[in-house]
Amino acid sequence: MSETQDRPLQSLLNEEHPERILERARPFMEFMMRNKCALREIETKLNVLNDEFSTRYNRNPIESIKTRLKSPLSIVQKMQRRGFELTLENIESKLNDIAGIRVICSFPEDIYQLADMLSRQDDITVIAVKDYIKNPKPNGYRSLHLILDVPIFLSTEKRHMRAEVQFRTIAMDFWASLEHQLTYKRDNIPDADLVAEELKECADIISEMDGRMQQIRKKIDLEKIPSESHVGDKDDITVIAVKDYIKNPKPNGYRSLHLILDVPIFLSTEKRHMRAEVQFRTIAMDFWASLEHQLTYKRDNIPDADLVAEELKECADIISEMDGRMQQIRKKIDLETIPSESHDGDM
Repeated sequence: MSETQDRPLQSLLNEEHPERILERARPFMEFMMRNKCALREIETKLNVLNDEFSTRYNRNPIESIKTRLKSPLSIVQKMQRRGFELTLENIESKLNDIAGIRVICSFPEDIYQLADMLSRQDDITVIAVKDYIKNPKPNGYRSLHLILDVPIFLSTEKRHMRAEVQFRTIAMDFWASLEHQLTYKRDNIPDADLVAEELKECADIISEMDGRMQQIRKKIDLEKIPSESHVGDKDDITVIAVKDYIKNPKPNGYRSLHLILDVPIFLSTEKRHMRAEVQFRTIAMDFWASLEHQLTYKRDNIPDADLVAEELKECADIISEMDGRMQQIRKKIDLETIPSESHDGDM
């Protein structure tokens, strides 16, 4: 660290004894610890619901759960934007999203079912609901936001904490991540308004697709089917075969890039060559393929299975077009890895 970078810290240490600085920081550290505990409580509740669905209905409504604590810098910036005095009391009373959870679901119906089940638990209090799925933001953003009060049990006391839970489908979440990049880099993007307009159009198409895929799921009576795992390695690889179903989709609409690879493994006394298949898909391709797998598995029991398959094929074509359009938008934004900070509609 340079002398210039050291100076603010050294100045602070000269003004006060280090132990006094830590003593003043301890209440904030304890507050952040309590928020972390609130995240664990809610995440556990969601995992329990997901496990129950898996056991009872043979499917998982939750694709993934992401948690985060707002950074101290983000807390300070948000308090300043809102014009509040920076005190711990104000932080506790004015900010509802220090603890944030994002729940990624397969279908819109799953979102509302999970939100309702979570909200009805007798130790949960719903403080606020913002439904951006039924009432999207002007830019196309869709998500269901809940502000919840949840109790945590410490060694000597019970405390009530607030947390924000965001529910999205896979497609909504993918769209939101791209929109975040557009917001962050808007000033440097040529024709940014046109890009935003196209992204808004993509959001509307994605919403329609979520609805159609949900209807297909209902026709199939979706159940959880174990999927095969595919293993790849990057060292000393020999490509045995390539099947490009992205450029040359199967008749049913299936798209994926398949590689058959030869990879060495090193045992205690020998080196052996093994073969493995690696499949590459976009998020949308993979979601489509999981639904098509269900259709194949249960086809004999589905009324009008051919019509369902035809609709699924149409969805595959639309998804392919959307993947291409989203990729072009990404190129216009010149997507880079940006630290995921809180912003309008994002945790």
